Amino acid sequence: MDSSSNTHKRPRFDFEKYSNSKVLSDVTIRYGASGEFKFEAHRLLLSAQSRWFEAAFTGGFAESHAREIILIGDDPDALKTMLGFVYVPQICRPAELLHGATDTINHFLGLYRVGDKYQFPAFLVPVASKLKRQMRLWLGRSRGPLGKDCVAQSEFCGFIRDIYELVGFEHQPSHPLVQILLGIATERGLASVLNNIEGNQPLIVMASKKVAEYGRDIFLHLMDKTGVSKANDNGKVVTTELCIGVVLECPPCSDISWKVIWDDEESLDEEGECTICGLGLQYWKKGDE
Repeated sequence: MDSSSNTHKRPRFDFEKYSNSKVLSDVTIRYGASGEFKFEAHRLLLSAQSRWFEAAFTGGFAESHAREIILIGDDPDALKTMLGFVYVPQICRPAELLHGATDTINHFLGLYRVGDKYQFPAFLVPVASKLKRQMRLWLGRSRGPLGKDCVAQSEFCGFIRDIYELVGFEHQPSHPLVQILLGIATERGLASVLNNIEGNQPLIVMASKKVAEYGRDIFLHLMDKTGVSKANDNGKVVTTELCIGVVLECPPCSDISWKVIWDDEESLDEEGECTICGLGLQYWKKGDE
């Protein structure tokens, strides 16, 4: 049988046994405040994953032929995680860190920071995904009264400020971390900046005031989502507009409905009635009243 027909059945090469191992290692990475930690690595694998290491090993720099290189100024745990990812491509939340906790978000921010420095795209993708999940979980426990809590405000501003320092002043709105922030601020739901009913709007508005870049990006993102755009090849166009959504409640039976209005003062007197008790829609009240 032609061996090429079984190509898809061949197992992937297992690099895990070479992680931080002297077997076939041709470079030692020293790291920590004074280079007190070390990781036995392989130039080829590092160069294949990281543009920084590729340039260092092939660009004629001092590191090109050095048997040992020293990396100073990085978080040791984050750097070790990144180097380990070269051999075992998975990211796990440390067991001691709780889902949605501040320390957990800072942990993944630290991983992204080191991956960004060493230009490691395959590492950044799963880190960004986990950071997004943890930020959503954090917001989920911080809505309502906590949205006005000084600690929650300080922590959220810290996340936003750290991210904008990481992406740089001349960042693009398409940057993965900026997209995470815009998503949690503008997607429909309790985290949306457009939702002022038991949501996280106070946190997001406050962060926009403290970190001007965040407020600017939210505004530009919302404006970009509005206007006229071609929907299909037949020339049909659709208009997207921002609106205000309110929760309506029927007082007698507590039936809940959702209504889109264009002005916060818009009257609710229109046709329609409660499907349970028959009360006219004009007698319903807004959910926050």
